[in-house]
Amino acid sequence: MSILLGSLLLAACLVIVVWPLARRTAAQAAGEEADALAEGLRRARERVYEEIRALQQERFLGNLTPEQYRAQLDAARSRAAHLAAQQAGVQEAMASVEEEAEAALRAAAGEAEA
Repeated sequence: MSILLGSLLLAACLVIVVWPLARRTAAQAAGEEADALAEGLRRARERVYEEIRALQQERFLGNLTPEQYRAQLDAARSRAAHLAAQQAGVQEAMASVEEEAEAALRAAAGEAEA
């Protein structure tokens, strides 16, 4: 009987120790994925800006009519704005998740002290 009780106590201790580590690892992985997504969106926006600079050069060289230039410029600006909005959404979502996690940690710390 004492072996069973000791085994249950050991299992409970392992769960108490391993659970926060596993949760932290999942949170870190989610944060890294969000950072990678935000970085990918930033790079895509930079490519659009480079495209805009190329359009300006093409217009300067006379390879584009004003109508072609305006149409392509408007499309590129629209893509850049869409990417910027997506990046802002990712950053806002991560800030919200971080705030919720901090609130949960404060609540857990408050319960542990009580």
